[in-house]
Amino acid sequence: VMYMINDLAQDANIPFHSRTTIYRIISLLENIKD
Repeated sequence: VMYMINDLAQDANIPFHSRTTIYRIISLLENIKD
């Protein structure tokens, strides 16, 4: 799942505000994983 989200974050077609949301989700998931 993390790889999929990371790929989305790198996608140039995604608007900036969506990318910010994706990074927020990534950090939440990393907190849960730890």
